[in-house]
Amino acid sequence: MEEAAQVEQAQWNETTWGKYFHKDFIRRPGAHLLGISKTNTGKTMRAIILAGHCIKEGKKNIAWFDSSKSDEVLYLLTVAQKTGAPVRILYPGALGCSVKVEGSPVPIEYISIERPGEMFRLMGPGINIASIRPFFTELTPYVKYLSRAMNGLINDAYRRKINLQPLQIFMDEFQTICPAKRIHETSRQQELGARIAMAIYTLRSEGIGLAAFSQSYRNIAPSVRPQFDYYMAGRAPDGDPRDYIGKILFDYTHLLAKLKPSQCIIIFPNGMFPREIISFPLPAKPPGATVTYEGYQISSRVRDDSDDERT
Repeated sequence: MEEAAQVEQAQWNETTWGKYFHKDFIRRPGAHLLGISKTNTGKTMRAIILAGHCIKEGKKNIAWFDSSKSDEVLYLLTVAQKTGAPVRILYPGALGCSVKVEGSPVPIEYISIERPGEMFRLMGPGINIASIRPFFTELTPYVKYLSRAMNGLINDAYRRKINLQPLQIFMDEFQTICPAKRIHETSRQQELGARIAMAIYTLRSEGIGLAAFSQSYRNIAPSVRPQFDYYMAGRAPDGDPRDYIGKILFDYTHLLAKLKPSQCIIIFPNGMFPREIISFPLPAKPPGATVTYEGYQISSRVRDDSDDERT
């Protein structure tokens, strides 16, 4: 493979490939992307930058699932400040939980979720941060809650009870939501993840896309892997590269091993790669802002509203 050129993201946006990416992913409803990168190589930062582009250039509705890293909420507030997007933080108030942000540079609307199946119905234009994961000590009840939410989204989309299309969903740590068999915590977690994978496939036709991010391609359930149109690949970890990228990205092994933390490559549908390494800028956090999660943490031994089959 010929040597790849290095380019800053702002410059890449003006190239032929960059413009095509913005047209076919940023602006196109129902597009799916999988971002993979080893820990501490800017995976979450690239996701936040991507969310900002969606808000600014095409999809005015973002649903971001808080993966329990408080900093990501703060970075999203910076995105909102730059784009003028409204911010909502949704939390499982029915379970005795709440979220509080001190020192936010933008107004925040706090919304209590009474039933998981109604979560997306409570969202609106702008950046919607669903802070659910911080309150679950175990993965299986969290994935169960999320499964109820996705089922509710499907029902509402079909019945036209929501007005969020086009909507782009962002999920970090995706291997915890749709895990491959080799890393699942319980068989129930894997079963619920399969339901979410089917929901992702179904929602494409409703103009609802997913940008998922994970440390490894092979840690994601095989059923959901083929559903992604684009791949945003960062630096590969040491060891067997097939464990990280799988066969679909194996041709790029030598390139991924050399990437710096701020760099990535974007692989287009049908495996097309424009031979460009993109350097993404690091966003800034609002100075002095903090996030606090309040309420007890939920384990599999605690019954909650997500046990109810109704949405």
